[in-house]
Amino acid sequence: MTQKPKATKKWNVFGTHVWMGFFLVVLVIGGCAGTSQTPEDYPLPPPEQATPLAAQLILEGNQRFAEHRWTAASGKYAEAIQTRPRLAEAHYLRGLL
Repeated sequence: MTQKPKATKKWNVFGTHVWMGFFLVVLVIGGCAGTSQTPEDYPLPPPEQATPLAAQLILEGNQRFAEHRWTAASGKYAEAIQTRPRLAEAHYLRGLL
């Protein structure tokens, strides 16, 4: 009785683990190769639905923000929040400081 030869797996020279590692390295390098973007850290203008007083307080806060007077700007944004507590822009600007 003749025996059939055993089926052998054909492995390429480098094996599959090497190719998977190479793929991951290329993936990581490609993911880190993007250009970095600076965050936008300038103040928002007052929204259209803001009351005139809240809009004026936000504009005054933005002026102090531009002058790098952080405490004064925060105070103006806090006043705007007191006049319109649900005004998201005022909360955002205060958090931006």
